[in-house]
Amino acid sequence: MKKWITALLLVAQETEFLPVDEAFKFQAEMKDSNIEMHWDISDSYYLYRSKISAVQNDKPLDLTFKQDAIIKDDEYFGRVEIYHERLDIQATPVDSSPIFISFQGCAEEGLCYPPVTITHLPDNASTASVDNIQEGN
Repeated sequence: MKKWITALLLVAQETEFLPVDEAFKFQAEMKDSNIEMHWDISDSYYLYRSKISAVQNDKPLDLTFKQDAIIKDDEYFGRVEIYHERLDIQATPVDSSPIFISFQGCAEEGLCYPPVTITHLPDNASTASVDNIQEGN
């Protein structure tokens, strides 16, 4: 574990990484009775499928992933499903209470971002973006 942390620190010192909101450009909006979530994922970055969730009233929403995940053999985490370039997900909220959308991703160069949570209000006509971001949740 100590070698892993040291390796990540060395990579981080030598590489300039994008801020999380540039690496994973997120938008969400209501269409009909569904929430449509979209990520534009920068080159050399990826999102973990298992780290994506949408929660409303303390209950997870069922997510429909529009793209197939890619299997990555990660040196530290084993076989994981990831997304490059873009990701579109749909979910159906149960009511108009806030939806907490969480995700986590990494740079191919070895930096993993802390989990990010974004709050989306279904009644709000505007789209959600990383403006209302909370890291580390």
